[in-house]
Amino acid sequence: MSIAPSVLLNRQRIGHTRLTHSFLLSGDNLPEFVTCQCPLTLKHILVECVVAHKIIDFIKETRFYKQL
Repeated sequence: MSIAPSVLLNRQRIGHTRLTHSFLLSGDNLPEFVTCQCPLTLKHILVECVVAHKIIDFIKETRFYKQL
């Protein structure tokens, strides 16, 4: 199933993605970002994380874009 680009853009804008919020539905604990053990949020990955210097390359390499 393909998700419309407008839906992906809106999810990114509000910071709610399958990757960062699926724990709410599954009952799991809040996920941590593997490289720095910070809470896994879109804002952290794209803005705050000092580990991921090259964000676009990082997102492609980890295939994060497929989980948005």
